[in-house]
Amino acid sequence: MAGCALLGLAGCKLSEETGFVELRRQYAQTGAGIYRLDGEEVPGLANPTATASAIVRRRTGTVTLDFFRADRAYELCRFPLAKNRIVTVTLTLEGREIKCRVEA
Repeated sequence: MAGCALLGLAGCKLSEETGFVELRRQYAQTGAGIYRLDGEEVPGLANPTATASAIVRRRTGTVTLDFFRADRAYELCRFPLAKNRIVTVTLTLEGREIKCRVEA
């Protein structure tokens, strides 16, 4: 799947200040919740009943991934994003806690 995404991104004209974040959720989510990168919702992770993934173009610098549920935001992780690079963030569930694994 990542290979297909890379081929799709190859045709994009990148600005000097952007990179890509690939988010992978490896669990079915119980209940409603919204994942946000720097305050913007990630629509590819909206289906709570299945594993999901999304690729999002973001500005370079420090990126924050939050989980928003019941009018409360929970910061999951922060990571650096470099120009023209892809960072993969894998979300797993350990007990009741969401864990991030970041690969640059």
